[in-house]
Amino acid sequence: MDIKSIVIAAILGASGGFGGSYYVMDEQMASIHERLNQTPPVVVVDFAKVASAYPTGSPQEALEKLMVNTNNAILKLKDAGIWCLMPAPLSVRQVICTSQRRC
Repeated sequence: MDIKSIVIAAILGASGGFGGSYYVMDEQMASIHERLNQTPPVVVVDFAKVASAYPTGSPQEALEKLMVNTNNAILKLKDAGIWCLMPAPLSVRQVICTSQRRC
């Protein structure tokens, strides 16, 4: 074999490998994008952080109004098709962590 045929074989092998890899990855990416389009967006609402952002020393009526506004915003997100998740209380997390021993 001379150098010319080695170079041609290397070029053909590299282009064939690239083409095959591109084809396989293109199908994989299409599959991933299809799954992403089927899952709704998710929002995690942490009421402890929301409540801590409320002004301190406010009257009870003002705090209740803020809670109603927060709840209405969450309901609007749910109506728009967004999953609204609320984290479990700390005691439930501790029970899960100690029972599964993965935390």
